[in-house]
Amino acid sequence: MQIERTAPPDLRLSEVLKAVPECIKIVTREGALSYMTPAGLRLMQAESLAELQVKPWVEWMDAKDRPAFIMLHKQVFEGRAGRLVFDVFGLKGKRRTLETYAVPLRDEAGRVVS
Repeated sequence: MQIERTAPPDLRLSEVLKAVPECIKIVTREGALSYMTPAGLRLMQAESLAELQVKPWVEWMDAKDRPAFIMLHKQVFEGRAGRLVFDVFGLKGKRRTLETYAVPLRDEAGRVVS
């Protein structure tokens, strides 16, 4: 599908994110998964985001990696980016090692919102 240049930026961004071959996700301050690209859903063996929203994102991880993720999550909400390599288990139990580069998302006023 080709998007016209005159399409709203949100529509163009949505189409770009659908085509990205990487897992891009948004995790809320509370630790809930609020967005994941289709590539991420496939990686997690999920048909929909709702299937992964049944528990906090950190609970999909290997227990050994959870403390490091919690520290990274806190760091991001303090406004600092960070990197982490961790293992996750998909819906069907497949273990995968992921590398994430987490950055704070900010509102128009510069406050970290996600």
